[in-house]
Amino acid sequence: MNEILKKYVNPEIAILLSGFLGALKLLLDSLGYHVITDDTISAVVSFACWSVAIGTMVTNTYVSKHRQKQKETLQNKGLL
Repeated sequence: MNEILKKYVNPEIAILLSGFLGALKLLLDSLGYHVITDDTISAVVSFACWSVAIGTMVTNTYVSKHRQKQKETLQNKGLL
């Protein structure tokens, strides 16, 4: 995992997702269905981690600024 993902994504998410997909791959392979490849698992885990990282960054920037403006507005009106 690179540094940006380490900052925003808990590594257990990647471990859990890759473990689940690996177990699903083994189950399907044992039944004769060769649907999931190792590259697919890697791509799905990378996509999920990047999605969480981007979502966290958006939440930390946009939502925090929005909440700060709400707090200032409420304080100006004497509601806080």
